[in-house]
Order: sequence, then C-alpha cells, then structure tokens
Amino acid sequence: MQYLKALWHRAGKHDPAVLISELDDERYEVRKVEVFADGLLGLAGEQASAGGTRLGAEPVPADSEILAEAEFSLEPIGREEFEKIMVGRPIRSPMVN
Repeated sequence: MQYLKALWHRAGKHDPAVLISELDDERYEVRKVEVFADGLLGLAGEQASAGGTRLGAEPVPADSEILAEAEFSLEPIGREEFEKIMVGRPIRSPMVN
C-alpha cells in the first residue's frame, strides 16, 4: 500500500482542505479521509462511507502530475499516521453502507 496526503490550497468553504488516501499498487483508493476546515472528517472505504466522501473511480494521478497543479502540495505520510487519522476525529455524518 501507498499513502498520499494532498493539501488543497484553494479549497472552497465546503471542500476538503486535506485529502489523505490509502492506495493499492495501481493507485486506486482503498480508503480515503477528507479533512475539512472545521476539523471534521469525511471517510470512505470499500464497505462504507461518511460525510459525503467517496472513493475515486479512477487511479490517483502520479505525484508529479498532482504537483504540477499549483493549488496542491503533498506531504509524506505513512500507514501509522493514516490509521491514527482514520480513528482520531469526529465524522461529519453517520456511516452509510
């Protein structure tokens, strides 16, 4: 698994400011966390989602493609930090199957 933390510098009021993804070897999202300006989270996985967050239908672009967009920057993140984020904050809405 790969882990990706993208900061969206031009996020709107209702958009996530931070997108954190667990990616498989083909860069498809397996789990995802979206962090909003108010500190609440949207979560998505293969079985359920919350807060309006959904897994992407396409592979996540290569880091170089993401960094080519001035509105994004990337920060390193590992599995341990990803897991802490997944369980560490209030969720925006109830889980949906």
